[in-house]
Amino acid sequence: MKLLICDDIKYMCVCFQDAFEELDDFTVVGLAHNREEVLRKVRETSPDVILLDIQMDGATTGIELIPRLKALLPQCKIVILTVHDERNIVFSAIEAGADNYVLKTKDMAEIIQVVRDTCRGKVYYDGAVVRKIVDEISAIGTQQSSLLYMIDLLTSLSRSEREIVKLMYDGKSKREIARIRSVEESTVRSQITNILQKTRKRSMQALLDEIRISGAYICFDR
Repeated sequence: MKLLICDDIKYMCVCFQDAFEELDDFTVVGLAHNREEVLRKVRETSPDVILLDIQMDGATTGIELIPRLKALLPQCKIVILTVHDERNIVFSAIEAGADNYVLKTKDMAEIIQVVRDTCRGKVYYDGAVVRKIVDEISAIGTQQSSLLYMIDLLTSLSRSEREIVKLMYDGKSKREIARIRSVEESTVRSQITNILQKTRKRSMQALLDEIRISGAYICFDR
């Protein structure tokens, strides 16, 4: 398999080159240290797999290059190699089209195995990266569940009660709500009591906080 190694730190490229050249199933066809070299050597060598550092000319050069590299060589595998494991960087690389992602802090044997597995079509992500992905999915799932729960809760209220919740969410006082709705303030207080009973909340502030956090305010008529 023809391998192109791309890293702005030259000794890192040489280090990886030495390791991969000892293997029978890899041929290092070039080293690249910046955006222009990467694109030029991809055109010249048509590698089967690219070991690509994220940070070269700029902080996210590697990620920015991925779509262009895939356009040039759709079948070429791209393994992102970096010291970064921040969630946003992980997702940006995957979204851009990276086939795999491994941290430089891993042993050389592990990095080689990741590249080899990627060439064979095996999906692998570094353990730390997997945790980032799982955390994100979990957060999204929790947020969606909370949103659906709150929307369901609000739609169980009457139209009049939802309007009161909306007005309070907008910062209106009970007196202002009574004036807007042309009712007595005692009527507003009575409806608030009903709202708290239906939603099983201890206070309107607790309900409003949950609406804000979950994003359920989207169900208000505006």
